[in-house]
Amino acid sequence: MATSDSTEETAVTNGTMEIDAETPRQGITIRELGPQETGLAFKAMIALGRRIRTKSHMVDQINQIQRQEGYRLVASFEAGDTDAASIVGFRVLHNMAWGRFMYLDDVATREEYRGRGHGGALLDWCIAFARRQGCAEIHIDSAMHRADAHRLYVNKRFNIASHHFGQRLED
Repeated sequence: MATSDSTEETAVTNGTMEIDAETPRQGITIRELGPQETGLAFKAMIALGRRIRTKSHMVDQINQIQRQEGYRLVASFEAGDTDAASIVGFRVLHNMAWGRFMYLDDVATREEYRGRGHGGALLDWCIAFARRQGCAEIHIDSAMHRADAHRLYVNKRFNIASHHFGQRLED
């Protein structure tokens, strides 16, 4: 089982956690979202179509449970829109197979912002952040039907390294 490590350096300014990273594409702002900003990720997160019922449900799930397990959110924004165009939820973990690594739990871009560089800019941010954190690898699972996302991951030099198996335990 992987374990979390939260030794990263973070500056808090006006309640927003900002972490230096490579300069994003023009017109795109990238920043880590603190607990008070989690709701800004909602419009992008619902693109995943998972168990998100409402904005308050998502905020509670992330802030009360996932953040306690080391989960963090980084988002991209365009001027004039206060909601995130694209998000990545991630953890920095350790396990025997990969050592110290970054796992991307949630990667999503709002449909109206796809093809504008948000996903690529966030992945570049994640790669730079993982390197600064001493991670040896970055991992992500992606649903079989997300061909556009797969193209982006391959273009960012991610390899298809394994099959992921799961068994749903609830009815």
